[in-house]
Amino acid sequence: MKSSIIIFVKLCEIVGGINMRWLHFSDIHFDFANDGTSTKRLHDNFKEFVKKNNITVDEVFFTGDFRNAKNQEGQDLKTVAKEATDFIKEIALSVGVKDTSHIHIVPGNHDFITDDNEEELKKICKNYNGNFLIKDKIILKKRFGFFVQCSKFLNNKVWENFYDGNIHRFQIFNDFNIIYLNTAISSGKKCDRGSLKICTAELYDILKTIKQSNDNPVIILAHHPMEAIEFEDMGRIKDTINELKISVVWLCGDYHLIFENKTYEIGELATGCFKIDSGEVAGFFVGEYTPTIGMKIQAYVGTPRGRWDYSDSYSQSANGALPNNLRQHNEFPLSYAIANQYALQGDYTNAIKLCLDTLSDEELEDEIKYKMMLELAFWYSWIDNNINAEKILSFLIQKFQKNNDKRSLARCYNYLGIVNNDMNRWAYAEYNYIQAKNIYIGLRAEISNLFKLRQEVYECYANMGLMYYRWGQSTESNEYFGSAKKYYEKALPFFEENKEILQNTAATFYNNYALFCDNQKEYNIAIDFYNRALVIKSKTVGQWHISAARIYGNKALAYYNLKDYGKAIKESKQAQRIYSDNGEAYCRDALRNLGTLASSMAMLKKYDEALELLFKIRKIRVEKYGNNDIDVAQTDHNIGKVYLEKKDYTNSQIYLINAYTIRNLKMPTHRYTIETMQLLAKLSVLQSDYKNALEWCVKIYDIQKVVLGVENKETLDTQLLINNIKRKL
Repeated sequence: MKSSIIIFVKLCEIVGGINMRWLHFSDIHFDFANDGTSTKRLHDNFKEFVKKNNITVDEVFFTGDFRNAKNQEGQDLKTVAKEATDFIKEIALSVGVKDTSHIHIVPGNHDFITDDNEEELKKICKNYNGNFLIKDKIILKKRFGFFVQCSKFLNNKVWENFYDGNIHRFQIFNDFNIIYLNTAISSGKKCDRGSLKICTAELYDILKTIKQSNDNPVIILAHHPMEAIEFEDMGRIKDTINELKISVVWLCGDYHLIFENKTYEIGELATGCFKIDSGEVAGFFVGEYTPTIGMKIQAYVGTPRGRWDYSDSYSQSANGALPNNLRQHNEFPLSYAIANQYALQGDYTNAIKLCLDTLSDEELEDEIKYKMMLELAFWYSWIDNNINAEKILSFLIQKFQKNNDKRSLARCYNYLGIVNNDMNRWAYAEYNYIQAKNIYIGLRAEISNLFKLRQEVYECYANMGLMYYRWGQSTESNEYFGSAKKYYEKALPFFEENKEILQNTAATFYNNYALFCDNQKEYNIAIDFYNRALVIKSKTVGQWHISAARIYGNKALAYYNLKDYGKAIKESKQAQRIYSDNGEAYCRDALRNLGTLASSMAMLKKYDEALELLFKIRKIRVEKYGNNDIDVAQTDHNIGKVYLEKKDYTNSQIYLINAYTIRNLKMPTHRYTIETMQLLAKLSVLQSDYKNALEWCVKIYDIQKVVLGVENKETLDTQLLINNIKRKL
């Protein structure tokens, strides 16, 4: 590709080889005449607030949306640009930046009047080779005229000769680099999140040029978060950054929320705006970078009353989102920090390997070593190595008790509860969780002040909810389901209140809570919470991440239970596409999802398609897990059910009997086993074999009266069926 990239090199103008502090804000949507009272107060209080808190910076990063163009059609472009940039200069001056060349800007989608050229602009991006055609320049001039005016008022040399240069720009400084990413190039009238084209070929050239120059971190300034970019382009960004091994912090706006994201090993931080409207959060970040120490982020939020306040929880979240080799680590070795990053990406095998290597250092202090081992145990549980996890946690309990480290002890018990829950040792899990809960209650005085500690408490409650739900599933006990409901409802307000901070943790909670709701036949509530989880996933790890696949699969099952088979098929196919894209097309969860897909096809009377898929699933499951696996039983149950609908009673009986044999051996009183027995009873009735049907119904009744009680509706229905069959004999 032909390149016309212009490099701006500043050796010591900014950082001087020591450090650099920046202010990052966005989305002022300058339209002061129409702003509400709280917004005006935020504007007025900003200078006072930064002065009171001694906030000074070297650089100001403004990530787009100077104005709200749709409300300003017909207004003089130059006048509006001057008013908006005057406001930005006021902000910059209040934090100590007098020279406007230290104000760094990128355009946003609200900085231009929308037109009908979206598709044409996407073509420009796709075909761009470093030179604009005349017709392209005409479109660009119309589109970015306002932004060019803003850059002139700010003496912003980076965007000089915009129409003859590149879509994106960059500068190389002494200890870091800045890329000015024009994500607004293909924004249109419609909601364009997830479809933006950004000319990745040019970005690749820029990153390669930077890499050839230095190994310093890159700050990308962009109006839109990565999630707004077309999926293929976002993947190319990921691949390029990984290939070149560049540390990236992506600063953006657009979402009108303060949030952090760890997507693709890129630290992504989005500010809010200077407005407080419904669903919007005003906010800004102050960052500091020192080459020898790393980065540190402080977050500030606007309150509904139009005041500013420092946010410890958002600050913790933002610093946690930074790439590990840029993050300031005060306690743990860097190798452990990298191991932790592997874990955050779901690569627990490499996380464990690196952690074990780090633990071999004989100079490590015991206190640090024990805390690392605590996370190591947690990672072992994620790869189903519960034996190792249990050994480590049992050892650590003794150490934390001896050291009187109550908080670590509580986490230890919480993790041990997770391990025992995974091993279906419900009573042990319950004991572990109760121990953790009681310790946390004893730390109540600290909990009111420390967000991370409060988070651990409510995660413990959420884990208890999951444990009681699974215990209830295995025993069909309403008592355990009641306990699950109690702890889920304890945890729910906390996760609702802090979902923007907790993000993926909140998504996991929503998914697990939805599973419980689905089990309780509250299918619409379940679907609502699955959707909430997916919204978070799309903002954080992306909608094509493997964890999103599980949620789509669970959502499909909820639609199946609602008898909305068309939507069940749609959600199942979405899940399977993600599983396939991630190389997990035949993992256990993916196969269960395919089972939902096949069952939905069968309910729409697509019997042959359903059977073809079910036999494919069965073959894979037998090869992977053996003939007597519980999932093989589920497949045989479904095959038998389809044959029953086809009136192929011979084949139906073969597969239903096999399903019953496995289920009766492994879970004789479970409702799944009863469901297979009910189909066998129905099969016998259809064959007029009332003696055999009666035997099956009596067996079902004997289980139900013990598990559910004689007054339960399902038990009474079975009793009625028995009486009807007796009359036929």
